[in-house]
Amino acid sequence: MPTRRVSRPRSGGRPKLTPAQAHEVWRRYMAGGVTYRQLAEEYDCAIAVIGRAVKRHGGGPPGQRRGERHPLAKVTAADVRAIRARWAEGAIRQADLARAYDISSAHLRGILSGRLWPDDGS
Repeated sequence: MPTRRVSRPRSGGRPKLTPAQAHEVWRRYMAGGVTYRQLAEEYDCAIAVIGRAVKRHGGGPPGQRRGERHPLAKVTAADVRAIRARWAEGAIRQADLARAYDISSAHLRGILSGRLWPDDGS
């Protein structure tokens, strides 16, 4: 008769962070002067765990290159406001609007839905 295999708790690996630790990691990273690697060593966890904790609490440090500050940005905040205004008028197709601003239709849909450029000031 075959013996039944007994499952055991998984051993090894690094522990995850508690919610309080994750918040502390985010706060310290945002304050600056500490890297993901330094935090991972201090909290005895993987660098990816630190990255997820920072991302879940609102992302990286202020001033990161987003929006028109990004070197590959194709539109400005003023362009986004103009795109949304032209679309609200209803006299233009999305494909034509995307072509006019030299962006993809997927990028245009993200702008119109607010998924991209949610804080354009309008």
